[in-house]
Amino acid sequence: MHVKDVDIACLCETWLTDFTLDSMIASRDFSIFRQDRADTRRGGGVCIIGKNSSCVFFKSVDLPTRYQSLEIVVVDILFGNNNGVRLAVVEATIHLINSVISVHADY
Repeated sequence: MHVKDVDIACLCETWLTDFTLDSMIASRDFSIFRQDRADTRRGGGVCIIGKNSSCVFFKSVDLPTRYQSLEIVVVDILFGNNNGVRLAVVEATIHLINSVISVHADY
């Protein structure tokens, strides 16, 4: 991350597990938000890594339970001037995404 001077990285297919420490992924200069694959299948997982700064704040977004079947991580990136952006990384088949959306279309 430091070599290429990356501020934000979004990763799919991280293959991270409960045994992978955040310190193994990036230094303390970065905030790490990850959703590892919940079942025993290999692969999967998503991650957002953001460079810490005095003028940028990263905040994890808690999602409703209806999204539990998706590998998804969502972060609000807030800037010092009260502006911000919401960033999401999702790993799922289009069929799975459509099924989650169609079941909850009335929201």
